[in-house]
Amino acid sequence: RLLLIGTHSMMRSLLLLLGALVALAIRPCLARGWGSYGLAAARVDSHQIRLNTLEAQIEKLEAEVDEAAASDAGQAAENLAARVSRIEGDGCAKKQFNCGGETQQCISDLLVCDGTADCEGRHPGDESDDRCSVFVPAGSTFEGDVHWDRCLIRKDQTVRIIITGNRRVSYFPSRVWVNALLTFEHEENGEPVSSTYSSAGFWNFGNRRLVLQPSANFRIGVQCDFNTDRQADCELKQEASQMSCASMRVVRK
Repeated sequence: RLLLIGTHSMMRSLLLLLGALVALAIRPCLARGWGSYGLAAARVDSHQIRLNTLEAQIEKLEAEVDEAAASDAGQAAENLAARVSRIEGDGCAKKQFNCGGETQQCISDLLVCDGTADCEGRHPGDESDDRCSVFVPAGSTFEGDVHWDRCLIRKDQTVRIIITGNRRVSYFPSRVWVNALLTFEHEENGEPVSSTYSSAGFWNFGNRRLVLQPSANFRIGVQCDFNTDRQADCELKQEASQMSCASMRVVRK
């Protein structure tokens, strides 16, 4: 946005410069009389065309800036609404899905996106295209910064979650089984240090949650609750106690 604002300023300076050139082009002709009026008029028309072109370009840039700002605001509002809803709850018990609508109806999250509509109404929320979208397709990458509060004594790190594959089986369609790589990066004595672990888990359609189980060489599990398809709030949990060791917010890269 700062770059676009700088571009606006530069273009407006060009407009002022061209305006001055128009005045300089007319001045000699006025001094010589109306005999040179035709040539001056042609020059004025040429400069006016350039001015109109620059004005159109500036208006286009301003529209792009406004559109980008509106998009960012909409994304932020959607993220915030999802987080508030998760904190306040929706009236259904844990591992249940709220069907929405005018009447309260809760169903097991195992019934969400299983191919059979269990929510009442003409447009059952448990089988909608929006609800049954997979936010973690193979090839997607999410990144964020993690601060370790307990469990492990580690420096703050950049974490990258790379989804390497997923599959959905017909006998259990309400889950998508996910394979992923977890990469942790930090600096040690000014040098970059990284470690990578393989992990496996699942995507839960009902609460839009990615769960990656602890692996043999990394006894920490990852649970990410997605606010939108581009952002999630994650916890890193100890395998045995399920105690939260760290938290992070990841975004799609």
